[in-house]
Amino acid sequence: MNLSKYTFTFDYNELFNILYNSFTGSIVKIEKKYFNDTNELIFDRLDKNNIDTLEHLGYLDDYKTNIEHFQKKFNESSDTLVIIVELTTECNLNCKYCYQHNWTKRHIIDKTTMNQLINYIRNCLTINTFSTVRLDFIGGEPLLAMQQIKYLYDNVLSICNDYNISLLPGLDTNGTLLNYNFVKYFHNMNMLYNLTYRQ
Repeated sequence: MNLSKYTFTFDYNELFNILYNSFTGSIVKIEKKYFNDTNELIFDRLDKNNIDTLEHLGYLDDYKTNIEHFQKKFNESSDTLVIIVELTTECNLNCKYCYQHNWTKRHIIDKTTMNQLINYIRNCLTINTFSTVRLDFIGGEPLLAMQQIKYLYDNVLSICNDYNISLLPGLDTNGTLLNYNFVKYFHNMNMLYNLTYRQ
């Protein structure tokens, strides 16, 4: 028996530790007598009720429990279909802190993948009841793939119109490639700007 990979142990005070589960968002306070010198939880020191509670809250390494929790949370949480599309790993900047800094693998989404995504969205709207589709574009720098943004946006908007539901497009960008025509065409685009110091 092990703690889930989503579980983190923190020192609270001289008597207690905190267990935090980043998957479920739950927090429990447990006496330090249940931990060894390296702050690892000793399951033999816990009774069955304590173990059952930890399992129920998602603290134990149980893939099935995590999947069931995610499915329940997803199914109850929203009438919005959320689609996040990484259009490209390319960027026009080279920020030191970025996880894609100095990547040698570069790609831009191809038409086959875009058409598969469009069909997936259509199928989701056919078998489920959604009132909104949120379509977020990320990268790299997604504005390096403006034609792909337009292609996906136009096709998904057409599907949303067929189903009489709203489309909420979003863009995560450094903003350096924005131009008047883009802003005018995508007037309802929710834009998240990432500002950075450029040397």
